Amino acid sequence: MTKHKTLAITGTTILCLWPTILAAQEQEPSFVLNGSVEIGAGYSSEDSFKFGEYTGLSDEGAFFIGNVDAIARDAYDDDSAYYLELQGRNLGLENRSIDLEAGSQGRFGGSLNYSQIPHYRQQDAVTPYSGEGTNVLALPPTWPDVGDVGAPQTTTGVTTILPVASMRRIDLVNRRERFGGSLFWLPRENWRFDVDYRNERKTGTQTTFGMFGENGGNPLSVALAEPTEYETNEIDAFANYASGNLQLQASYSGSFFNDRYDSLIWHNAYTGGTTSGNAWTDIPDEGQMALPPDNQAHNFTLSGGYTLSPTTRVTGSLGYGIMLQDEDFLPYTINPGIAIATPLPRTSLDGEINTLRADLGISSRLTSALDLSGRYRFSDRQNETPRDQYAYVPNDAGTQGGNGTRINTPHSFTQHLANLDAAYRLGTYTRLSLGYEYENMERTFSERDKTEEHTFEAKLRGRPTDSLSGWVSYAYGWRDGDTYVGNAPYRASTFPDPGAGAFENHPELRKLNIADRTRNEVRAVANWMTSDAITTTFGANYALDDYDDTTIGLTEGETIGAKADVSYAASENLTAYGYYAYDRTRYEQKGHRFVSFPPLNNLTDPAQRWSVETTDQVHTLGAGIAWAGFAENVNLTLDYAYSRARTAYDPAGGVSSNGPTGGGGATTDDLPDVETDIHSVELAADYAVTAGVTVRFAYLFEYYDSADWALDGVGVDSITEVLWFGGDSPDYTAHVIGISTVIAF
Repeated sequence: MTKHKTLAITGTTILCLWPTILAAQEQEPSFVLNGSVEIGAGYSSEDSFKFGEYTGLSDEGAFFIGNVDAIARDAYDDDSAYYLELQGRNLGLENRSIDLEAGSQGRFGGSLNYSQIPHYRQQDAVTPYSGEGTNVLALPPTWPDVGDVGAPQTTTGVTTILPVASMRRIDLVNRRERFGGSLFWLPRENWRFDVDYRNERKTGTQTTFGMFGENGGNPLSVALAEPTEYETNEIDAFANYASGNLQLQASYSGSFFNDRYDSLIWHNAYTGGTTSGNAWTDIPDEGQMALPPDNQAHNFTLSGGYTLSPTTRVTGSLGYGIMLQDEDFLPYTINPGIAIATPLPRTSLDGEINTLRADLGISSRLTSALDLSGRYRFSDRQNETPRDQYAYVPNDAGTQGGNGTRINTPHSFTQHLANLDAAYRLGTYTRLSLGYEYENMERTFSERDKTEEHTFEAKLRGRPTDSLSGWVSYAYGWRDGDTYVGNAPYRASTFPDPGAGAFENHPELRKLNIADRTRNEVRAVANWMTSDAITTTFGANYALDDYDDTTIGLTEGETIGAKADVSYAASENLTAYGYYAYDRTRYEQKGHRFVSFPPLNNLTDPAQRWSVETTDQVHTLGAGIAWAGFAENVNLTLDYAYSRARTAYDPAGGVSSNGPTGGGGATTDDLPDVETDIHSVELAADYAVTAGVTVRFAYLFEYYDSADWALDGVGVDSITEVLWFGGDSPDYTAHVIGISTVIAF
C-alpha cells in the first residue's frame, strides 16, 4: 500500500464518520461515540538517513500530520454490546499504522491492521555497479574485461578506470509492510477460539559482500547492494477452555517464508589474484552467491494448568515442531573455466528439523510463611537433514575440491532444565527467596558433547520504613563439561578425515557458549518516598564472567550498571521527573597470530600471542516537566535527553621475537575510540480553543555526533582488497516543527 493510498483510506474513513458525529450531537444516540482526529503539517530541517532511520523523516521538507482515534459502542444500558474502533498513527510518515476492530463484547470480534516500518541504512553509497534492487549487478561497459590491459589487480586501479565522481550514488533502504487480521469467538461459556494472520513484505536493498579467491593469500571482495524481496506469512490458531480449577489451550503456529530471488550475481571487477602474486586458479567473469532460501515452520502446543487446592497449582505443556527447507541448490560455480568432475550429491538440502518440548511446573504455599515452586523443561532438537559430501569450488575462483571435500554437519541438541525456588516471609515486610537452576545440554557435531550449568541465587526483599523499600540479590553459577576437543567439528565435516592433529582454529581456542565459566552477579533496587510528592528510585548491578580455563578466546566479561530517577508531583497540574543511568561492559579477549604455513610450527610461540580489552561505556540522563495550566487554556510538556557512548580498545601484542618461524612477533596499534553523542529536546504545547478543539504546537531538536574509525575516511579504494561503498559516521542537527488541530468528539 502506497502512502497516497493510505491517506486516501484514512481520509475516506474520517469523512464517512463525520456525518455520524454531527448527527450524534443533534439527537439522542443509541450508541456512544467518542474519539479524536488530529490533522496538521510539519517541517523537518534535516537530510539524514540516520535521523529518519525508522520514521522516514530522512529528507528536508514538509510532511502531513495525521492521527485518528474513534470508537463507537452500544450504550451501557443496551442489551447488545457491539463496538467499532478505528486507530491511525503517523499517517503522514512512513512508520504509519492503521487498525480497525469490530465485534460484540464477550461474544465475537475481529480486526484488520496495516503498518509500514522503514529502515534507512546508508545514504549516497558509491558503487560502480548498476542494477540495485535486482539480483544481477553489472559493471559499466567501459570497465575492462578480466584479463584485459588495465583491468585492476586490486582496488588501487579502480578510480583510474572510473573516478569516484562518476560512480553511481545509491541509497540502501528497506521497508517492511505488514498486513494482518484476527478473529475471536466465544461460542459458549468457558470456550474461546482465536485466529491471527500476518503478512509481511520486506523490500529494498542491504549491504553484502561478494568475494573471489581460494585461500588466505588471494581474496578480493566488493560491497554489493543485496536485494531484499522477502514475503512471510504467519498464522496462529488457539483454542482455550477455562472452567473452575482447569485451564487448557491447544495452539498451532505456522510460518512460511519466500524470497523472490534465489541468488545474487555480480560481475568481476578484478583481473585476479593479489599483489603478492598468489593468483587464482581461473579468473571468473561473474560470481554468484545464494540468498536466503524459502522455508516453513510448524508448531503444535498443548498447555494447561490445574489448581489442586487453594494453595497448590500445577502447569504443563507439550509441543512439537517441524522446520523444512527444500530450496534447489545453486551449481558449485558459474565460472565456465572451472571443470566440475564431481556433481552435487543431491538437488536440494532437503532440510528438516524436528523439535519436542515438554514443561512441568508446580507451586505451593506450604505454610503462611513458606512458598515452594519447581519446574522441569525438556527440549529436544533433532536435525534430520541428510549428510553428504560436497566437493565445493572456493568462491568461483579455485579448483573443485582443491581445499578438500566437506560434509554438512546437521547440529542437534537435547536440553534438560530444572528450577527449584523457595520463598520465606521473615516478617510482615521482609521476604527471603532462594533458588537453584540446573541445565544439562548435549550437542552433536560440537567441540563438547555435554555441558552442565549450576546457578544459585538468593534475594532479600524488604521495607525497613514506611518510606523506604527495596531488594538485593546475589547469584553464583558455574558451567563445565566433558573434554573439549577443538577439532571435532572440523574432522566431522571433512573428507577424508584429516587426522587427530589437524585443525581449523587454534587447539587452545574455546567458544564462549560452551567454555568453562564462573559467574558472580549482584543486583539491588531501592525505592525512597522522600515525601508525598517526591519518589526516588536507585538501582545497581554488577556481574563478572570468568572463563578461567580459556587460553585463547574470551577470558573475562564484566558489566557494571547504576541508575537513579526521581519524580516530583508538585500538584495535580504540575509533575516533573529526572533520571541518570550509567552502564559499562568490559571484555578481555586473547588470540594467536599464525605467521607460517603449516601453522603447526608456531602454535606455542609467545611472540605471536595478542590480547585486547574492549570497554563500552554509556551515560544517559534526562529530565522533563508536564504542566497543565501553564497559561490560560495551555498545557505544556518539555523533555530533554542526553546519551554519551564510548567504545575503547586497548590492544597488546607479544614480545619481540623471531621464534621458531623466523617471523617477527605480533604487534598492535592503538585504535581510536568509537564515540556517539545525542542531545534531544521535545516541546509540546496544547491550546484549548473550545471544549472539543485543541491547537497543538510541537518542536523537536536532535543533535547527533558520532565517530567510528572503521567508517571515517574509508573511501571506495582505501582498503586494497575490498571495494567499499564509502561514507562516514553519521552526524546531524535536526529541527522539526509541527502545528496541528485536534478535534475531540
